[in-house]
Amino acid sequence: MKTIRELQTEVTAWSRENFGPDNTRTLHTAIGILEECGEFVHAVIKGEHGKRGGTPEYWANKRKDAIADSLVFLLDHCSCRGWDLVDLLNEAPVSPYRWTFKDVQDAFIGITVWDCLDSLMTIAVDDDPEVEYAFDQRDAIRVVRNWAFYCARKGWDLQEIFENTWDEVRARDMSKRTVTT
Repeated sequence: MKTIRELQTEVTAWSRENFGPDNTRTLHTAIGILEECGEFVHAVIKGEHGKRGGTPEYWANKRKDAIADSLVFLLDHCSCRGWDLVDLLNEAPVSPYRWTFKDVQDAFIGITVWDCLDSLMTIAVDDDPEVEYAFDQRDAIRVVRNWAFYCARKGWDLQEIFENTWDEVRARDMSKRTVTT
């Protein structure tokens, strides 16, 4: 298995090749993290309510995919900002909290989505690469920690989930993507 640093290097190289220089991707990677959080929430709600069919395994796979895709965006976002995610995680203080959550909504929606929403609320969506927003290093750490906590509770291997999805993502032919302005 690859290290987080190796995966961050791969994701960044792939993103630069497919989407341009770091300064043009920073805002979009932050929004991508939030978008994937929305996909996760969608899978939770639809899966719990039995909406739109699908087996419990189908909805679990949808949640895993959203987790992994958000990490692709997060690794790229860290690179765009000049952050090494491993260094951030190693330098972060240990959380004084020992969370005990009864269900998915508390474990994920109550923390990670709120953190992302809170951090990204100041985003002004325009073409200005100098746009400032509030998603900072602490938020990157919280996203990873919250995903790790959620996956551990579900008995899932976060790295395996990520690497499987990353293999699929980097195999996509991005030259056929449609760009709208």
